Amino acid sequence: MCNAERLRTTPDELRRWFDVQFTFDFTGNLQGGDVFPRQTRPVIRRRPSGQREAVMMEWGFPYVRKELKKDGTPYAPKPTTNVRHPHYPMWRKWAADPAHRCLVPSTAFAEPNPRAKESGQPRNIWFGLNEPVESLYAFAGLWRPWQGDWIKQRAAETTSVYAILTCDPNELVAPIHPKAMPVILRPDDYETWLTAPWEEAKSLQAPLSAAGMAIYEPEEDSQGTLL
Repeated sequence: MCNAERLRTTPDELRRWFDVQFTFDFTGNLQGGDVFPRQTRPVIRRRPSGQREAVMMEWGFPYVRKELKKDGTPYAPKPTTNVRHPHYPMWRKWAADPAHRCLVPSTAFAEPNPRAKESGQPRNIWFGLNEPVESLYAFAGLWRPWQGDWIKQRAAETTSVYAILTCDPNELVAPIHPKAMPVILRPDDYETWLTAPWEEAKSLQAPLSAAGMAIYEPEEDSQGTLL
């Protein structure tokens, strides 16, 4: 999955679609633009009470190299944005615990255009649901707390970070990006992803049917609000 996606919707639509409470003030929403690694946006998780809440999180789990640089200093953490193998040690703990699974609201995601160097071709190809254009949906995600500074690795206020689960691409995405695509959950699967044991939840790591998706032309850009 390319490291670009977009969330263009309204607070009321998020409330209706995901039945959530907000942990932050929506006064003065950010306008326009797309979401990239290390940027903060709303992510939905489940409280112990069962109520869903929308929390501001940063995109990317920190990957910290154990070895040091030649000068003896540590490498700065790098954001790992996608989860292809949830059974790997980096992800296993968080995937196994339903409390650390999350829903990542989105309206489109991008993959790099293999023909981008040709004259007039866009740099990215945007995908989403096919009707209406840029409908709201959710990726399957994992989240964890993180305490530290991305650049200097000094102690800092604890924050929450997330990554998006990926899977084999469907027939629509594969010609553009044959390696992987994000896991788009159906609404009926939201509660399973947020509550079920891993042996059940892992079956959701599968591509959405290509029949339910579309490629967006550059001129089909929505005019919604980026939260």
